[in-house]
Amino acid sequence: MISSTSPQRVGHLESGRDTRPDDVAYVLEARDLVKRFFGVTVLDGVSLALAPGEVRALLGENGAGKSTMINLLSGVHQPDGGELRFDGAPVRFHRPLDADHAGISVIRQELSLFPDLSVAEAIFAGHLPVTGIGTVDWRRIREAARTALKRLGLSIDVRAPVAGLSIAQQQMVEIARALTRKSRVVIMDEPTASLSPNEVAHLGGIIAQLSSEGVAVLYVSHRLDEVRAFCSTYTVLRDGKAVSAGLVAETDIPALIRDMAGREIEIGRRAAARAAGAPVLEVKNLASRPEPRSGQRVRDVSFTLHAGEILGLAGIVGAGRTETARMIFGLDHVGGGEIRLSGRPFAPASPAAAMAAGIGYVSED
Repeated sequence: MISSTSPQRVGHLESGRDTRPDDVAYVLEARDLVKRFFGVTVLDGVSLALAPGEVRALLGENGAGKSTMINLLSGVHQPDGGELRFDGAPVRFHRPLDADHAGISVIRQELSLFPDLSVAEAIFAGHLPVTGIGTVDWRRIREAARTALKRLGLSIDVRAPVAGLSIAQQQMVEIARALTRKSRVVIMDEPTASLSPNEVAHLGGIIAQLSSEGVAVLYVSHRLDEVRAFCSTYTVLRDGKAVSAGLVAETDIPALIRDMAGREIEIGRRAAARAAGAPVLEVKNLASRPEPRSGQRVRDVSFTLHAGEILGLAGIVGAGRTETARMIFGLDHVGGGEIRLSGRPFAPASPAAAMAAGIGYVSED
């Protein structure tokens, strides 16, 4: 494991370059990267550097170039201009495996797990340890998988198939993959999108631990409160260019939003008052069928949705939000209670029946 190293202080942005003292030893450095797709420049001379132990936020609105930057750093795409340096030497990653072998792990917002593999197999896919006679060391794999998941505060059966996990659990398995690879650079792309507040706080502890061990972390997120809590430095992209960079402690959320948007943005808004329409969907004492392992996930849920209304259904992971939606849409069987649609009893036998009745469903996956 890399020795403990304190995060390096950064300088300011000058002509797109994040300037720092010349004696800083970077583990990964991007210099004036340019990327074009079909003649359109999506990254225009962006520079970024990560020192051992640094936790840097990469910020920007949708379309600012964050995903392209991640893809260049991880070998998915190659730059049309500029260069990458790893441990001070120029490198060119022709494929993601090259970046992986160099010690760069990416935890993507879009999960890349194999659903039919077990949790342990998914964690070690691509780097399965073997015994002295060349066979897969399954005992070592399962023990290491349990250790990595325990480090994340997750207790699940490592022999269970990935397909049976919740989205939040699959996200934690993705993070466990990076922990088992002893990566020197970990890129996290919106890692908390499916996590509960407790899981987010725990992830913050994991990031701090990685930093103390000398691992550089590039943290991509729209959640600026997490950036303030987890990151020491930041870079803001806008329209394919780096427009600001510096110490998180020396800026604030309104300034970051202004840099991201290129204009002043009023933070917070009030929902416009509107008269409630007629009841469209009524749920009374809804309950799910008991499951052998998880028990009854939904019990005595009641609410009314009116025409023109936007109703929020909130709760931490495992509270029953998804299960409630799936029962209304006919994906799961209703264990008890009543659903009424436009005043009439409604018992969807299948998603097709729900769609025919005028109900749409956008899943979390």
